Amino acid sequence: MIANQSSHVAPIDYQIHEAQGSIRVGDVLSAEMAPYRSADGKPTKLVDSIFSTIPGSPAYVAKASHHQVNLPEFDFVWEYSGKNAIQGAFRFEGAGLPWLALGDTATAILTSSRCSGW
Repeated sequence: MIANQSSHVAPIDYQIHEAQGSIRVGDVLSAEMAPYRSADGKPTKLVDSIFSTIPGSPAYVAKASHHQVNLPEFDFVWEYSGKNAIQGAFRFEGAGLPWLALGDTATAILTSSRCSGW
């Protein structure tokens, strides 16, 4: 049962490559991260691991200098700093998303819902 549903229109700025960079979704979410590095300076990554949600895609291991979420209407309000983070490849697909290009600033309709009665 869906108890509460809300939509937000917000710009998405995604500037993360190999776990280095930032993401911002309007005033709802912001985060910055930097990868852990191997002895030779390459970003640390996990391959063929349960931490990579996309088969064949590496999961880059990082530390988030900050991570903030602000959706008080769903009790999703938090802010962390210095926590571990993992970045992996993703792609939005489907009808209604032709405007989204990864790595570019795009406008998205974010739909959030809280379910009760589980």
